[in-house]
Amino acid sequence: MDRCKTCKFWKQISTYEYTPNVGKCSELKGSDKLEAILQTGWDGGYVDYIETNETFGCTEHKHKE
Repeated sequence: MDRCKTCKFWKQISTYEYTPNVGKCSELKGSDKLEAILQTGWDGGYVDYIETNETFGCTEHKHKE
């Protein structure tokens, strides 16, 4: 299965020694492909981005060009 690390929609945002890297997925942001349960306050709330580790894989994967 293809993983986030090789996907054009995924951008690495951190590096940790000896653990998978973490990044943002632009394809999952604001889509109907993912359900996120939020607990919000008086001012409401929203999902700014979805964070995954580099070994996560999904069916929206597109190889980086």
